Amino acid sequence: MQRYPFWKGALLSAMLLGAILLALPNWYGESPALQLSQRDRAAFDEPAAAAVGAALAEAKIAVDAMSTTRAGSGCASATATGNCSRAT
Repeated sequence: MQRYPFWKGALLSAMLLGAILLALPNWYGESPALQLSQRDRAAFDEPAAAAVGAALAEAKIAVDAMSTTRAGSGCASATATGNCSRAT
């Protein structure tokens, strides 16, 4: 049976641990956010955003910030920061 040197196993373990630590912020983000887009790819305008806000208020979900982007998608943030930024 072929055996690998100890340092290779230790290096692989350290790399996997580092990768998991770097990925943790993606798994446990700061704030829950809802990103919406319409099926027909039409622009997500302010009346549609108001309808979503009303539906969330009816469900007793507090919304701190709501915004629409140039690409026609909407974002609702339920945190104090209200950060709905999206990378384009």
